[in-house]
Amino acid sequence: MRDNDRPGSYNSGFQRTSVELQEKTMPVVNVAMYAGRTDQQKADLAKAITKAISETAEIPDSATTVIFQEVEKTAWAVGGVMVSEDQ
Repeated sequence: MRDNDRPGSYNSGFQRTSVELQEKTMPVVNVAMYAGRTDQQKADLAKAITKAISETAEIPDSATTVIFQEVEKTAWAVGGVMVSEDQ
């Protein structure tokens, strides 16, 4: 008998279905972009990302988290070249 199957254990006799696991998981979208977007631009982007995930994955909007990471061009490199130098 596994520990989870013992009477009184946390998961005693409980098996999660794939649907239950799917409902418990939440997509987290990390968006790294150059600093300087307005709050409204970020709000619009978050709404569009959330809508796309909600419709595609068939989950409620409230299940999706969007995190913005704003990075200065002096801290971003592409192909080994700092973006701030490539202007």
